[in-house]
Amino acid sequence: MKKIIVILVLSIVTGLASAQAPQGMNYQAVVRNASGQPVTSGTVRFRFTIRDGSPNGAVVFQESQTANPNSFGLVNLVIGNGGGNLGSVNWGSGPKYLQVELDITGGTNYVDMGTSQLVSVPYALFAGNAAGATGPQGPTGPTGPAGPQGPTGPAGATGPNGNTGPTGPTGPTGPTGPAGSGGGATGPTGPTGPAGANGATGPTGPTGPTGATGPAGVGTPGPTGPTGPTGPTGPAGSVSLTGTVNYLPKFNTSTTLGDSRVFDNGTNVGIGTSNPVEFLHLHSNSVNYVGIAMTNSITGNTINDGVYFGMNSQFGDALFGTAENQPLILFTNNTERLRITPTGSVGIGNTTPTSRLDVGGRTRISYANFSTDSSDYFLIINSPTTAVSWSGIAFDNSTGYRSAIMFFNGTVTNPTFSFVNANSTGYVSCTASAFNTVSDITKKTDVSHLSDEDLVKSLRDIRNIQSITYRFKDGDDGRLHIGYVAQSLPDHVRATLPSLQRNDPTPYGVGVNLTDMTGLLLAGIKALDNKQTELERTIQKQQELIEQLRKELIQLRGE
Repeated sequence: MKKIIVILVLSIVTGLASAQAPQGMNYQAVVRNASGQPVTSGTVRFRFTIRDGSPNGAVVFQESQTANPNSFGLVNLVIGNGGGNLGSVNWGSGPKYLQVELDITGGTNYVDMGTSQLVSVPYALFAGNAAGATGPQGPTGPTGPAGPQGPTGPAGATGPNGNTGPTGPTGPTGPTGPAGSGGGATGPTGPTGPAGANGATGPTGPTGPTGATGPAGVGTPGPTGPTGPTGPTGPAGSVSLTGTVNYLPKFNTSTTLGDSRVFDNGTNVGIGTSNPVEFLHLHSNSVNYVGIAMTNSITGNTINDGVYFGMNSQFGDALFGTAENQPLILFTNNTERLRITPTGSVGIGNTTPTSRLDVGGRTRISYANFSTDSSDYFLIINSPTTAVSWSGIAFDNSTGYRSAIMFFNGTVTNPTFSFVNANSTGYVSCTASAFNTVSDITKKTDVSHLSDEDLVKSLRDIRNIQSITYRFKDGDDGRLHIGYVAQSLPDHVRATLPSLQRNDPTPYGVGVNLTDMTGLLLAGIKALDNKQTELERTIQKQQELIEQLRKELIQLRGE
């Protein structure tokens, strides 16, 4: 956007010498701003263009120069000292026109100040190239009176504070001072006293144990006596001893033994099978339940008592549990590892579980076959009903819930995922394409609108934020990041966070409250918008003033 400036005084004088025309033209001007005040500080940049034949003719010379106006806004320049070659201009080919452009900020965003014809004096440059003697130099004219001093311009805005410099290194530790003049030296050790008299003889100790018996004597065995006559056969017993090999016998009647269901082949034992494949093998020839039940006099001994372990149904369902109102406990290394309460709460490393799963200690889930198919997710938290409801993960301590992460699972087409505190006084929600925080006016109190001064202060806070490039100490691939120093944030934006650095000697780090950070950035944008709106109004006024001055200049030239 063009900068609006006004030049009130313009004079061009051709410098002449007695022997040769110098390749330069003096240029003097007073630079004023749109309010008519002289520009008395900073650097301004002019661009001079000489056109051939008409104000819009071909460019035969062009250069730019910078200048620093004095306290009256006055600048003095020599056209030709900015890198352009006035000697290359063919002054005799026709009229020449000088176009002046200016940027009062010292940049290259020039504003055209007008084009005027160069009259007789500049053509002395052409005369310097023509044949003939150079005329004598005329006397120097008297110095004109000094112009009145212009009013002092308004003070410029105070620039932003610079960044805080780094802390200097710690100085070396001073030498240790001499020991104090405390107590005196320790005296010498005294001589050892004489030995005491021998005490009386003690009582006799108890008699020791009897020694081991000596070895038996070696004798010669006597001869074997003759075998006696065989006695008569006794009467037949009253029990029948028939059965099958490897089956353990049982009493079928009080006097008859037969096969039991227990088969022992010397390696494995089978119950209900003559082909046991394990050390103990239970088999049922039907689809009914087969297993082991354990009861006592307290539990009772019915099918609904005690503890059981077995297989149910034709498909081989495994059953292991208790029929009593007691927990099921698993041990390893003589230590309890898992407990299921009578109400169904499962505790791992926790002997008093109060939830469906209550884990005491670190939990790790490793799953590599992850895809976009929801059936392939390694963890699914599902709402028990199809109605609009909440299910999720909560974090608590010994004093109760402090925060929670909740997943909305219902009949809505776009469910949300929310971070919520325990009292539901504040939460942040997000969907697959957005991250949202609560901003409803009905959820807020002590609401007040920011003033223009507050907006400007927010912009100053943003200027003081230190922008940096950095790499993370660990947990990253070494990439270079762009960010900011949290310690340079305003107090209401900074947040104290648990440190994520394992080697950090302090337990907490400094982070950023994203909600307040968003508010700060929005306030800064509004402050810039206000400045932009004010600047646009100023530019409009300057354009109107320039148009008025242009018309007045046209009138003056016509006169």
